[in-house]
Amino acid sequence: MTTTLAFTQDAWDSLRKKLDLGVESAWVLLARRVGVLGEDFTLLVREVVAVPSEAYETRTENRLSITTAGWLSTFARADAEDCVPLFVHTHPGAGAQHSPLDLRLDEDLARVADLRLEQGTYGSVILGGTSEKPAFAGRVTGRDTTWIGIDRIRVVGQRLTLYVHDGTPPLPLFDRQIRAFGEEGQRLLSQLRVGVVGVGGTGSAAVEQLVRLGVRHMVLIDPQTLAATNVTRVYGSTLADIERPKVVIAATHAEATGLSPTIAAIRGSVLDEDTMKALQNCDVVIGCTDDHASRLVLTRLPQALLQLLVDCGVVLDSRAGALFDIFARVSVVTPTTACLVCMGDVDPTRAGLEALTDEQRESLVREGYAPELGDPDPSVITFTTIAASLAVNELLSRVFGYCEDEPANRLVARIGSRAMSRTRHVIRGTHRCGKPGLVASGAAEPFLGYGWVHA
Repeated sequence: MTTTLAFTQDAWDSLRKKLDLGVESAWVLLARRVGVLGEDFTLLVREVVAVPSEAYETRTENRLSITTAGWLSTFARADAEDCVPLFVHTHPGAGAQHSPLDLRLDEDLARVADLRLEQGTYGSVILGGTSEKPAFAGRVTGRDTTWIGIDRIRVVGQRLTLYVHDGTPPLPLFDRQIRAFGEEGQRLLSQLRVGVVGVGGTGSAAVEQLVRLGVRHMVLIDPQTLAATNVTRVYGSTLADIERPKVVIAATHAEATGLSPTIAAIRGSVLDEDTMKALQNCDVVIGCTDDHASRLVLTRLPQALLQLLVDCGVVLDSRAGALFDIFARVSVVTPTTACLVCMGDVDPTRAGLEALTDEQRESLVREGYAPELGDPDPSVITFTTIAASLAVNELLSRVFGYCEDEPANRLVARIGSRAMSRTRHVIRGTHRCGKPGLVASGAAEPFLGYGWVHA
C-alpha cells in the first residue's frame, strides 16, 4: 500500500521556493485521485491555490493562522470539480512534522470535507527544510477511513524527482552501482514504479536491465503469447516457452534473479480500460510496443497522470533486399511537452485502423476505405537491445540529472552509420498535449480508449 502525491515541476517549484521566505506560507491544492484509498493511491495535483495575503491573521517563521476566507472557497471548488483538497503549509528551515495545532486543524478540515464534499476525502502536507533540500510530511483521510500517510512525492518536468520516506540501506550486491549513484540514488531506484508496455524483443531487454539496476516495482503489459520466432530475441525465453504469455515469461525470469522484484504481469492490451488502469500508479512508463494504436494511448499518460513516458522502437532500412541502416529511436514525453503525434512517431489514422477488430478492418479494406497493415517488421536482438538500453539510460539520466537542463526529447541512433541525432520537438498546432490542466473530466479520461487522444 503506497500513497503518492504527484506534481508538475512548475507546481512543485511554486511551493518549495517559499521555504526560503522566512515566514510560513499556505496553499490549498486541488488534486484528482486515482486508485483506492488504503491501496496503491495517487493524488494528481491539478492546481495550486495560494492563500491570499489578506486571509493571514498570523504569519511568522513558526506560526500561522488564517481566516476561513483563505480556504473555504477552494474547498467549494474541490467539490464542484470532483477534486480532493489538500491544505499545505511550510515550516521554513525546520522539520516537516505535524504539530499538535496542525493535527487539530486537520481534524476540523476533515470534518468539513466529510460534511460538504461529495467524495469526503481530505489531505494535508507540511513542507520543511529549504528550497534546495525540502522535506515533507503528509496524510490523507476519507469518509469511513483512518488517516493514511503520504509516502511519496513525485515531481515530473524535464527531470523526474522522487521524495520518499525510506531509510532502508541498499543491498551490498549493488556496490558497483552505489559507486555511481550513491546510496540515496540506489534507494531511489528501488522505489521507482515502472510500467513496461510490450515485453517482446525491446521490452524484455528493458525489463532485464531494470531488474538488475534494482528497480523493484514493475507493471508488465503484453497481450501476446510467445511465438517460435520470438525466442531469438526475447530475454528469458526458451523453446519450451512457446505459446506461454510473454508477460509470464518476463515476470518468471525477473523473479528468478533473486532480487525480489514485485511484478504485476498483465496479459492484455492498453486499449482495454481495465488493463490501462494497471499503469495509473506508475511513475514512469516505458513504451515498447510496435503498433500506433497503443502508442496513441500511451502518449497521453504524462498529461493525464503526471508521469514520464519513454517510448522506443527500431526501424530497419532495407534497400534492394539488403540492410542499409538501422535506426533505434527513443522519444520522451512529459506532462508539459510534445507528444508522440507531434514528434511524428504516431500516425493517428493508422492507429485507428489498428484499433479496429479484424472483421471491421477487413470490411474497410474490401470497401477500399483502408489500406492493409502489412507484415511484421524485421527484428534482430542486437538492435532491439540497443533501443532498450537507450530507453533505460534516458530514464536514468532524467532521474540522476546527467543530461542537459533542457534535454532533447527525441534521440535517434543510426547504428549502421554509428551516429546519434538529438531533436527537441515542440507541440504542433492546437494539440491538447502539454497542458495537464486541460484534463477536464479527471483521471478517468485516459481510460476511455484510443479515440479521444487527439479528437
